[in-house]
Amino acid sequence: MKYGSIGLIAIVLILIFRLVISEQKKDKDKRSYKGIQIYLPVAIIFVLIGMYAEYLKNRPRSINPEYVWTHYERNGFKVDIPSIFKEKVVTNDLVCYATDVNDNIQLDFKCTQAAPEDSISKLYSTMLAKYSNVTYRFLNTKYFVITGRKGDNIVYYYKGVVKGSKYHLMSIEYPSSYQYLFDDILDKLSLSFK
Repeated sequence: MKYGSIGLIAIVLILIFRLVISEQKKDKDKRSYKGIQIYLPVAIIFVLIGMYAEYLKNRPRSINPEYVWTHYERNGFKVDIPSIFKEKVVTNDLVCYATDVNDNIQLDFKCTQAAPEDSISKLYSTMLAKYSNVTYRFLNTKYFVITGRKGDNIVYYYKGVVKGSKYHLMSIEYPSSYQYLFDDILDKLSLSFK
């Protein structure tokens, strides 16, 4: 709980205490609890409003909750990209996208030529060996997915696709505080990557 909420709670509790004392002085014989019955729900509402305001203040906001999705076909892969991402680097083997939401968020698409002895399962095994704290993994004959965490703050997501004699890798890493944002877009982004 943040300081603003604690301060709000303290103010409300002081007001309730004063109202109860003044109510008790009026009705010494009857000891009415009418003040508590009326003002306690109001105080609880104010406390909840204060806590929600702190939550909203500290929660990062997306630039645009309704994204425009653009279809791209390049370097041998297809993908739909939401408008939150802007092209940063484009080469024959790499396409990078950045976002204005946070400088630490980057979406990459890499393309590599497969050697005859390579396989999607070999690439999958290599990727699994590189990363610890894997929370989800999937492998079939056409693609693989690996997700997990780096430390407490960074979430990573990798999808590898085999297409002809090339491997295409989609990777994104983002702070865990932006999980709410990527829960909304990562499924569609990943499904469109072919």
